[in-house]
Amino acid sequence: MTDRTMDDQTCLFVLSLLMDGRDVLPDTQASALAWAEEHPACRAALDELRAQSQALASAPAHRASPGFADRVLAAAGVGAGAPPVEPVLPFVRRLAVAASVALVLTLGFDLSTPSGLHAEDRLEKQRHVVDHFRSTPFASDDIVQGLRARLLDDEAFAPLGGR
Repeated sequence: MTDRTMDDQTCLFVLSLLMDGRDVLPDTQASALAWAEEHPACRAALDELRAQSQALASAPAHRASPGFADRVLAAAGVGAGAPPVEPVLPFVRRLAVAASVALVLTLGFDLSTPSGLHAEDRLEKQRHVVDHFRSTPFASDDIVQGLRARLLDDEAFAPLGGR
């Protein structure tokens, strides 16, 4: 009887580790071997994996010929006789500095000069309680003036559903 957590993929993974000389727990190894014996599709995949491994192991080792790296670099235009390539990094730095200067100047100007706050005509009719406490959006609160203006405002005592 095989392990219930074993399947074809897990079996092939475990047996591949064993073929590479890696350590596997003895119980896992036994479960993988038992699974491979009971499942013909897994056994066939394992045989194919072994054949590929043997074919790769029997292939002769290849070494690059002397000067190979120099020939590749020369073909790419990086060799000693090639003209120097203009790096892009200085241009990108200059562009980034120009963009940051423009951003700082724009933000500095916009933040130093407050813009006028104007609403459309239909929004001008809508007022809030805080409108009575400040004469401008940038002024400090005047509690006494705000309470007096609120008492004299007809909208303050209008029903909530509107008029």
